[in-house]
Amino acid sequence: MPRPTPFPSRTVFCALALMVATVACNSDGVTNPEADIPGTYSLKTVNGSPLPYTVVDSEGSYIIVSDVMTLDKDKTWKESISYRLDQTTPIVAEPDWDRGTWTLAGGVLTFHSTAYSDEPAYTATHSGNTLTVTALGLVQVFQK
Repeated sequence: MPRPTPFPSRTVFCALALMVATVACNSDGVTNPEADIPGTYSLKTVNGSPLPYTVVDSEGSYIIVSDVMTLDKDKTWKESISYRLDQTTPIVAEPDWDRGTWTLAGGVLTFHSTAYSDEPAYTATHSGNTLTVTALGLVQVFQK
């Protein structure tokens, strides 16, 4: 008569360990890189310089005072910005400056604007609480 074994067989133990590891990875976002992306991000630097930052483009210039991007779980985003035309003009707040959808592929976020559909999509990378956006020749670092 075979002896009863007080512990599960090695095969059963390995199968249970694999199942627990799979559940743990799925529940904390390790296997879902999109899980940590949604949130509210505030602009900290533009091209390595802190705010306020003067942007000069083909239409003139303006000074960014603040910029906030909110990325939602439904893969939509919106951006609000506060700026002034020069040091003497009042600050203009645009609570719905831009908005659209975002996608993630190969570790790169792509933002598609629905407010400015004639503008090309722009990209970003995400690491921890930092979102680094590259658009219109500017590197913008946002933090949660």
